[in-house]
Amino acid sequence: MNTRTLGAALCIFSPGLALAGGPLDITFVDHITAGMVEQDVFVAHAGSDDVFRVTTEDQAGFLGDTVFATTKGLHHDPANMAAVGPYPKGRDLGFTLEDWLVASGSGTYSCENGVGLLSASFSNLVPDGVYTMWSWYVAVPFPEPFATYDLPFGSRDGAEAVFAADAFGNATYGGTIGTCLQGSGSQMAEGLAIAYHSDGNTYGPHMGPAGEVAHVQLFLLLPPSAEMPG
Repeated sequence: MNTRTLGAALCIFSPGLALAGGPLDITFVDHITAGMVEQDVFVAHAGSDDVFRVTTEDQAGFLGDTVFATTKGLHHDPANMAAVGPYPKGRDLGFTLEDWLVASGSGTYSCENGVGLLSASFSNLVPDGVYTMWSWYVAVPFPEPFATYDLPFGSRDGAEAVFAADAFGNATYGGTIGTCLQGSGSQMAEGLAIAYHSDGNTYGPHMGPAGEVAHVQLFLLLPPSAEMPG
């Protein structure tokens, strides 16, 4: 994904702008909605013992299918159609692709006295699921191979990033970060993401093996630095 593609994504999927120094309205989306390849849950193709990532083109045909984990962690590569698989089939995650994609989230972010404050609400998450909140960074143009730098929101040990959905898949998250988020720029893009932990465990300052036990369900790109609170 190049700088032009990133600019288009920011235009379409950025949260609302901060007004007069007020809070920034934020909206989380899944990879499919963002026009990318689903990264961390996988479907089985007929006649194959392996699993595959879902694309925007084929997702409609798999909505009712059960999704799986993989047997080992995988690198994220959301704009690469060649990275859809096959991969070794892991655990049945116990829900369908449609269940995964109906999740939504929104909230606000503000910067007060040099401290970043995040408040978000989510619906249709995995019922009783364990989640963590992350801030992520990626170089612009996107590197090849694709790689992000991920930090747990809040304390660096990850303890303040953890939250859980209730029996209906609803959840709220509120947290602070000691340095205000800077937003995206010409050399670095910044965003937020939530990861579902299908083993029920969290991994402190690390997300855990992606696709195996850690599954990014929703994310967002932050707008340009000039439009950020602070």
